[in-house]
Amino acid sequence: MAGYNNNIFTKGTVTYQDLDISMKSNPFTGDLRLQTDLGAIKQSLTNLLYTNYGERPFRPNLGGGLDHLLFEQLDPLTVLELDQSIRNVIQNWEPRVKIISLGINAQPDQNALGITLAFSLLNISAPQTISIILKRTR
Repeated sequence: MAGYNNNIFTKGTVTYQDLDISMKSNPFTGDLRLQTDLGAIKQSLTNLLYTNYGERPFRPNLGGGLDHLLFEQLDPLTVLELDQSIRNVIQNWEPRVKIISLGINAQPDQNALGITLAFSLLNISAPQTISIILKRTR
C-alpha cells in the first residue's frame, strides 16, 4: 500500500512517495527507485484493484475481490457488482482519491475486462485517468 507523509509539503501541496514495484534500482545510487506524487497514487490504485482478499498478510480485508467476478457472465447485475467493489476498495483504502467516473468494458475475445477510472486528487484539481485490464488466468 502506498504510504504518504503529510509532513512533507512543497509549495503548499502534499508529496506522496512509494517504492516502485518494478524493483529496479537507481543507476546512480543503487537504491530502489521511488514513485512520487501521481505515479505513486496510480501504482497504489493498480495494486488495490489487482489484489484479492486474503493475499496481504495481516490485512485480510484489503483488496477488491474482483477475481471471482471475472468468471461470471457480464450482465448488468455483474457490472453493478464490479462497480460497487471497485468504488468500495478505493473509498476504504485510498483516501487521497475521489472518483469522478468509472467505466467497465467487457473484452470477451480476450477473456478480460477493461476498467477506466477518472479521479481527482486532494491536492490536484485536474482530473486524472487510469486504465487497467483484468484478465482471466485459468
